[in-house]
Amino acid sequence: MLRLRTTDPRPQNLLPLFDAFRPTDDDERKHLEQMLTLVSATADPMSRQQTDPGHFTASAFIVSADERATLLIHHPVLKLWLQPGGHIEAEDVSARDSALREVREETGLVADTQNALFDVDVHPIPARAGVPAHLHFDLRFLILVDGLPTVRSTEHLSSDWFTYQRIHTEVTDRSVQRMVRKAQRAGYL
Repeated sequence: MLRLRTTDPRPQNLLPLFDAFRPTDDDERKHLEQMLTLVSATADPMSRQQTDPGHFTASAFIVSADERATLLIHHPVLKLWLQPGGHIEAEDVSARDSALREVREETGLVADTQNALFDVDVHPIPARAGVPAHLHFDLRFLILVDGLPTVRSTEHLSSDWFTYQRIHTEVTDRSVQRMVRKAQRAGYL
């Protein structure tokens, strides 16, 4: 049993998610191990001020199984097509709630997801505007939608629905490619 260094209940709530999660490759196994270390060794692993080595974030992989497409956002800083997501805010009760809030803000979609992790990923974030380079420990949830809902970002982000074929020609992020393979194996794409 992991011992945590925080009184914030949200990190404690991650432990059942981690226990239930089954990595699908060596990258995910490594990411899960890094997350377990972060949650047990860091006093405030949910805070964006925690930059050594980093902090948890939450995102959602939105899939339209009937249209065999996924919704991606063009990240203005990283210049990559990624799933909607971002920092876990103090008012977010859980990582799942954070992912759903980010989906609402970045796409305008009101959606729901199970409280189970779909994917985990640890990736570097470059230094900018007084924030040092650090890692994002991203907790990813799956959202299934019907059709291709219209997207209305309150953050003025570019977004688009990507078919499986288009993802493989236009999306370079390895972790998005991994989620696509998982969605394919599950029959969603």
